[in-house]
Amino acid sequence: MNNLIELQNISKRYGEDTILSNLSLTVKKGTALAIVGDSGGGKTTLLSIMGLLQNTTSGRILIDNLDVGALNQQEQAKIRGKYFGFVFQRARLINSLTALENVMVPAWLTLKDKTLENRAIGLLTHFNMEHRLNHKPQQLSLGQLRRVSLARALLLNPPILLADEPTNDLDPSLATSVADCLLQARNTGTSVVIITHDPALAARADEVFNLQNGQLYRVAH
Repeated sequence: MNNLIELQNISKRYGEDTILSNLSLTVKKGTALAIVGDSGGGKTTLLSIMGLLQNTTSGRILIDNLDVGALNQQEQAKIRGKYFGFVFQRARLINSLTALENVMVPAWLTLKDKTLENRAIGLLTHFNMEHRLNHKPQQLSLGQLRRVSLARALLLNPPILLADEPTNDLDPSLATSVADCLLQARNTGTSVVIITHDPALAARADEVFNLQNGQLYRVAH
């Protein structure tokens, strides 16, 4: 099967507020999908549900044809570690660790071979961060923090990359570099889902959807 993620009739409510309403979406292997829409419209909630960081109120989530709703929290955490790389709008780095150590965190959590350090250094070098390997987050600029976050997400070649506003607040040149790295992940079969207000980035995706009133609408592009 070519579908890597399937959201089937997903709804999310907070009290009486409906954020997502009977929403369905399919993400195919090796494709990039952009989700646009107004601020506060539920895009980050949708991404969090897709990445198993939040529960749904109703509906089914299938990852590689596995119904993850039938799994307990520990089992879902294993699926999350196996399938997902996350690029958050805020970098969410560990302040006590260096840039290189922050990139290595997924390797430590999954007990991967420590030779991945060479790949981590290579990713940071690709992002022109070779002179900041031993700097801590509080010593880095916003753009540098975003690059460390992206390198961390790419370290283990995850089947699915979820990115929340990855180019927000970046200068045009750096935004293009970050977008290039995200979209190039398709070349190795990774699926990429991007929340963005950046029309240039959305235009480069294979599919674009607009989230409005809890529903997704395909955008021609």
